[in-house]
Amino acid sequence: MRRVSTLFATSLLVVFLSACNGKVTGGGTIPSVAGDDSKAAFTLTGDSCKGKVKGKFTLVDQKAAYPGGLRLSGDSTGVMRCLEEQFIGEIPPCTDCPAGTVQFSFDYKSNNKSMPGDGRGFACVTDNGQGRNGTPDLVSVTLVDGPYIGYTTGGELKGNLRVSSCKDDELPDLSL
Repeated sequence: MRRVSTLFATSLLVVFLSACNGKVTGGGTIPSVAGDDSKAAFTLTGDSCKGKVKGKFTLVDQKAAYPGGLRLSGDSTGVMRCLEEQFIGEIPPCTDCPAGTVQFSFDYKSNNKSMPGDGRGFACVTDNGQGRNGTPDLVSVTLVDGPYIGYTTGGELKGNLRVSSCKDDELPDLSL
């Protein structure tokens, strides 16, 4: 009986991980924090399959209220699909993004000599489909510390995002 319940619990965890872990790629422009017709350019790639997070993030907002604007690049620290069930067992919830989005967390380094330093941030991204039948994808970016602490912007993406789930053979090994 114990083996059956262990197998059942492991199966539930695999289903949950396949729903939470994933891949996201994309780029384009979103509205600048300046609020006029200015745009902020960004790119991201993230993959949390196979039990290890990898990916990159860049953001440039020339109209941001910093000497020389905002320029940063960094590495992904997390990619998680935010589900309606915000907490299952010991797996942490998406803490910063609403259900139905993908939370993309990153560590960054400022590429602006006037604003040196490192920090952390996250993006909430929504892939609304591909091609002519898709509605615009949505992106919001928030920087939570470092030289650009408090920066936040977002809106409709002029570009494209692609979000996908992990394949079964890419999920972390949960052998007991």
